[in-house]
Amino acid sequence: MIAVLFLYALPVALAFFVDGKLLYAETADDTLYEARVIGLRWSGGLSNPYLSEHQNSQRYMSEIVEQALSYGSLLTGVEPLHLVILSRMLAPSLIFLFVYALGRQLGLHPPFAFLAGLLADLAPSISVEPYALRYFRVISPATHVLLFLGTIYGVSAVWRRPSWKTVTLAGSGLGLVLYTPIYYWTCALLGTGLLALFSRGVTRRALLVSLALGLALGSVSLFHFVQLGAQPDVNETLSRLQLMIPGRMPEPGALPRFITGLAMLAVLRWSARYPCKWAQFLVPFCITGTFMLVQNVLTNRQIQSYHMVNCLIPLWMIVAAGVMQRWKPENSRILWEVALICVVGLVVQVSSYRAWQRGVKDDPALFALDQLIPNTISWLNSHSSSGSVVLTRDDSVSSSLPLFTRNRLFTAHYIFQYVISNRELESREEAAKTWRPGKELPYHADYFLGLGSDCSSLPAIRTVFRNETESTCVYQITP
Repeated sequence: MIAVLFLYALPVALAFFVDGKLLYAETADDTLYEARVIGLRWSGGLSNPYLSEHQNSQRYMSEIVEQALSYGSLLTGVEPLHLVILSRMLAPSLIFLFVYALGRQLGLHPPFAFLAGLLADLAPSISVEPYALRYFRVISPATHVLLFLGTIYGVSAVWRRPSWKTVTLAGSGLGLVLYTPIYYWTCALLGTGLLALFSRGVTRRALLVSLALGLALGSVSLFHFVQLGAQPDVNETLSRLQLMIPGRMPEPGALPRFITGLAMLAVLRWSARYPCKWAQFLVPFCITGTFMLVQNVLTNRQIQSYHMVNCLIPLWMIVAAGVMQRWKPENSRILWEVALICVVGLVVQVSSYRAWQRGVKDDPALFALDQLIPNTISWLNSHSSSGSVVLTRDDSVSSSLPLFTRNRLFTAHYIFQYVISNRELESREEAAKTWRPGKELPYHADYFLGLGSDCSSLPAIRTVFRNETESTCVYQITP
């Protein structure tokens, strides 16, 4: 676990001690998740940290992780952004412990359970931007995977020793995972159902009771999804994100992952002939997870299957460690594999840090806004009221500004991920591009934050802030 902590802390430490900067975002998506945490922390409700006039708007996806982090910030007094950064190290360490514990419960010897946990944490990223190790993105997928693994551990406890205690534990986990994205709860619930079908007697009944308890606890989330499905704005939002849209052809990258899943299933089928608890238990979950990679062939609905593999990789790593245990039971010789994995992880994380450095150089407004315009941020925090609306034309600034101020935005790059109609989205974007002093806006805005050439055309009257060093200015739109 110390190795995991070190490797996940490495990019943050290098950025802080070498560059003197806070590595708050490894990719652009990070700012979206972090803004949700900060918005929840300061507003105390499901406020939209980006878009004005959409406070407490409907959500098409649960934000249970963002809520947990915001409440954690409230209870500990730690700044939300700092807590997210700390979680980048804590969540992978907990994932390691859960994979280790699951492996031990399923019959792996300690060194091989350790290897499975290390492999799960240091598996290479499958994201579109393969910068850091997979779980450096702490909110999604790291914490979602952590909840999923906790659920699977509870189900394995029921499978091994059915009791009211284990049934309650597994049922609670299955209910909680229903408040995460579809990739995690489908694999957990369908896998548990299939495991019950493969089991007999008391074990089958205990698994079915756990499943029923989970569905009861998660019924609020299921009802929420059904309710939102009838709303036009939600459907337009999902279409923009290419979620639940029609399409039977395999999604990009789904075929190689599906082939990998089939190969793992073949290994599990072969291993299940022997007294291998890990193989017997993991078969149902790997079947459902592998099917979900290509479920659109039957359902005609695409769900971004590249997220689905996040559920499968920790399970695949237990399979890999289990096969090694059968072929190579000498525990002492496993140190070579562990050392090699750590070296690969070290290379990936150093490369991640270098990629972040290039990102700061190419787009400092996105990756280092707090150091690019510190005086402007300070002025906004001192002179603008909490919740006041800022209009800015720079996508990178609009993505990062909610991380450092309590302002909302007239429009921003990431508002397309919130429930909003295409008509309003286009109207806001067009108004932001064409606005000039004196021109009426279709939606409320308090300030215009200009950068560079924007400031030269603003009249002195009502230009309440100007900083030549940072090439910024703030114009008061409403008197």
